[in-house]
Amino acid sequence: MCGIVAVISQGADSDALKARLAMLADVQIHRGPDGQGVHVEALTGGRLLGLGVQRLSILDRTPAASQPMVSADGRYVLAYNGEVYNYRELAAALGDDPILTRSSGDTAVVMAALARWGTDALPRFNGMWALAFLDRERRTMLVSRDRAGVKPLYYADNGAEIMMGSEIKTVLAARPAKAVFNGQAIGRFLIQSIADADGETFFDGVHVFPPASVAVVDLAAGHPSIAPRRYWHHPFEIDGGETGTAGDPPTVTQLRDTFISAVDLHMRSDVDVGVLVSGGIDSSAILAAVRELGKLDKVRGIAVVSNDAATSEEQYIDLVVNHFGVACEKLRIDDNPQILFDDIGEAGRFLDQPLFSLAQAAHRRAIGHARGLGLTVLLSGQGADEQLAGYRKFRFFQAREMLRKGQVPQVAFNLTRDLLTGQLADAFNWNEAKRYVTPWIRSGAGRRLLGPALADVNLIHTGFAGSFAEREYRDMTKTSLPMLLQSEDRMSMSHSSELRVPFLDYRLMEMFARMPATDKLKGGWTKSAFRRAIEPYLPAPIVWRKRKGGYAIPEDNWARTLFRYQYGALFAGPMLAESQGLIDQQAAREKYGAFLEGRRGATYKEVFACASLELWLRRMDLP
Repeated sequence: MCGIVAVISQGADSDALKARLAMLADVQIHRGPDGQGVHVEALTGGRLLGLGVQRLSILDRTPAASQPMVSADGRYVLAYNGEVYNYRELAAALGDDPILTRSSGDTAVVMAALARWGTDALPRFNGMWALAFLDRERRTMLVSRDRAGVKPLYYADNGAEIMMGSEIKTVLAARPAKAVFNGQAIGRFLIQSIADADGETFFDGVHVFPPASVAVVDLAAGHPSIAPRRYWHHPFEIDGGETGTAGDPPTVTQLRDTFISAVDLHMRSDVDVGVLVSGGIDSSAILAAVRELGKLDKVRGIAVVSNDAATSEEQYIDLVVNHFGVACEKLRIDDNPQILFDDIGEAGRFLDQPLFSLAQAAHRRAIGHARGLGLTVLLSGQGADEQLAGYRKFRFFQAREMLRKGQVPQVAFNLTRDLLTGQLADAFNWNEAKRYVTPWIRSGAGRRLLGPALADVNLIHTGFAGSFAEREYRDMTKTSLPMLLQSEDRMSMSHSSELRVPFLDYRLMEMFARMPATDKLKGGWTKSAFRRAIEPYLPAPIVWRKRKGGYAIPEDNWARTLFRYQYGALFAGPMLAESQGLIDQQAAREKYGAFLEGRRGATYKEVFACASLELWLRRMDLP
């Protein structure tokens, strides 16, 4: 796990570019405090290529795995961020490749695989990565990112230079131009609580290198350019999400065995490993898999708990860790909630955009606590909800699709069952549901918060798509997972820690995508097939919980009580967001007042978004 940077520069000298790379390394040094390296290459036409790496040592922690890694014959140079978990299997396939003699870790395997197979190596990789691979003989640079986009990569091309980095702030620092906000992204964040959709960032001209993509940059061309193309396609892109074309739905046994295999690969590490435990089925299933692998003695749990009865997950966390007999460190978040509020701006600085929830600050604090305990690698259950219909909204999306197919009696049966069991009331929350009602937002109810600079914001479609499978795919690629993965990466890397996500093993992604909605939502239960797959290994109260929340943070309640003065002062005093035309401060102040009075339509998310944007603006040191 590292930070990488690449610059293709015109007219610079080698020493100046090295100094520039050193400056950029300082910008993202938190990503790799264990070592730094640079490589500068002269290109045709008076251009230079500079590669830089900030290393966080996870596999093969010796100097042999330092980066940028250069092959013994000098032909290949690799700058690589991530982990390819099946590196041992790939090494076996590569045989006695001389590149493999230099290091026992995955970096050498990635270099050898790319050298031998070129872009055909990428579909063989099982892991998370963002990389730049220089072939000095062919004068090309291969750029790639993992299938789900777990590891970040951003770039800017101003015509004279191409700049790439693991974080947005790195690319901004590399650009000579002044940073300009992207009003579309900010407006969507304020109204819809959405970020990182459609490959956009909060800054004009800074682009997301797309997941599951590769670009081969011709360094000998008159004007090198980045043109990503896909090397992997989600099953929905292949067959529209209909089962049978890309393979039949998996059996319960196949689900269970593949999940355990995925956790096994994600356990590969030369440093200690922790598991973020929440009391829900996803993180609990990871612990179950670790036990089946006989590796419980190699992990520790990390949990965020609260004294708030309405949000506390502590009883379920205790049930899980006691069931497995695993040590678990609890971070009691209400011991000093002010720490979280005070961290909103700083956490946003690491995120390169405002926080969308105070839970992100709690997540960052939990990771920092784990790092203090010596845990550099943490396993997370992220990615399960988007693929297994884990969110409450999917029940309504399923009902919508069934109605379109004329299955009215079945919809009536499901609604009656859910009403009688109490699951219907549990599934619906107006304040959450309205973000999916795009026409209501477009009518102007949400736009009153926006300042004049955001008058022309085009919103992301968040309602029902053409099918259940398409709506799920949109969550995976636009409206949910991208911003969650960005948050996971930045919050973990802010403490020089690596977060791993077994549910985004590509084998599971392909299996989950082939499962029909009826397998994911059966008997009124979300994640139904996966619950059945993991049921033999977990306590019944964990498997069959009606509802699972996120981190145990009563942030809605705190906004009305503990932080009432802070919010009030923020909206009453001078606001940078108002002066820059991003927020209508009077509307924000009125929204907070309506929220305090409990009026319908005034949600905590909207209040927090305004406050978070302001605190981020105050903390960001923009070039």
